[in-house]
Order: sequence, then C-alpha cells, then structure tokens
Amino acid sequence: MKLSYIDLMCAVIKENPRGSKNDHEAEFGKLLELPENVDYRFSCYHAVVSLNYNTAKRRVFPRTKKQLADDAASRVARAQRTIWMNYRCPNGLPLRDCNGVYLRTLGGRFIALSERLGPRSTVGRTLSEGEVKRIMESRI
Repeated sequence: MKLSYIDLMCAVIKENPRGSKNDHEAEFGKLLELPENVDYRFSCYHAVVSLNYNTAKRRVFPRTKKQLADDAASRVARAQRTIWMNYRCPNGLPLRDCNGVYLRTLGGRFIALSERLGPRSTVGRTLSEGEVKRIMESRI
C-alpha cells in the first residue's frame, strides 16, 4: 500500500479532533521526523515539489511581456469559444443529452434546435458541435 502524507495528516486530526491547525501542524511535523515514517516524508516531499515546481521555475525564468500578453490573449480566445454541447440545461443535463421534446419546452433558439432532431433523439447523437453553434448563435 502506498502511503500518503494526507493519511498521516488525517490520523493527526482524528487523534486530536478539537486541536487547532497549529497543533495539528506541530504534531504532523514531529511524526514526519520519526524514522519509521520515511514513506510519509517521501510522499510529502513529492507533493511539495509537484505543487510548487512551476512557481519556482517562473521565479528563475520570469515570463516576458510578450509571453504574458500571449497567455492573456489565449485565455480570452478560449473563453470566447463556447462549447454548446456542454451547456447545462435547466434539467441539469448537458445539452448533448437532451432530446427534441425537452428542448421545445425551453423556447427561443432551443426550438430551432429541436426542429433538427427527432422527438426522442439527443443533440449529441444527431448534431455536431458546429451545427449546434450555428443554430444557437444565429439570429431568431
């Protein structure tokens, strides 16, 4: 069984459930120092390195203004691309899993979408993302 530092932290919290974060942190540190907990130490080390590697790398190699601008432009472009198949309908389902009968009850552009489907066929099985996008982003 692979041991995780999370397991050790859970044990510390269970041992003293009313303790403060500082109490738990101090006890966790003491337990990590014990020779028999080398697997927990390795797990903790791995998590710290994994979580903080990119931060450390960016401090050593700061991003240029051009890279920052490119990143910002990329985030804006990604945000502007709507994935209509993943749109959550009022029934809680993604649009891809909704059928024509249900879409007709929503009105608006959903009626135009339902007209392309059979009453029981779903959006995901019948239409492509591009077709859905054209219908949903067209003028009524």
